[in-house]
Amino acid sequence: MPVSYEFTDVTVPQLWTEHCPLFVLHVGIHKDDLFRIETQSRRTNYDLDDVNGCKPTDFQCKAGQCDVLATTLNVEKLLQDVKTYVAERKTDVDIILSDDPGNYLCGYTYYTSLCADAGRALFLHIPPPSSAVPVSSKADVVEAVLVHSLQQVRTACAAQAGVASAV
Repeated sequence: MPVSYEFTDVTVPQLWTEHCPLFVLHVGIHKDDLFRIETQSRRTNYDLDDVNGCKPTDFQCKAGQCDVLATTLNVEKLLQDVKTYVAERKTDVDIILSDDPGNYLCGYTYYTSLCADAGRALFLHIPPPSSAVPVSSKADVVEAVLVHSLQQVRTACAAQAGVASAV
């Protein structure tokens, strides 16, 4: 995905509308040698130029009104499930919860997706290509986050369907 505010403003909502995904996992690169499951994102403070030399008007996301949006996934449970999953595969990595996806396109994109559906969107920061973390370990973590996030989303959908059919 291009590192562009304008592209994000147009494409992310369009993808949600056109495809109505069950779940969206955004993946970005962070400078640290650890994985960060991002729990929330902000609407404002996007004051860095994108690849086109542009910034958002008033340094804010076009989407949404709330200052901060958080995923409604159970991130504490997700973290534990992911740690267990990767440990079973003998993958030795550090994974944490983070409430700061940054004030660049990672945070901007995440906020835009959270506006679409906070119960079906998540952002994962992974170590950079130059990291000592092997690609296979990165793949294990991404797989674990997908598997366990989808379990939560499917459980929530089933619960809603049960409530809807009971009404």
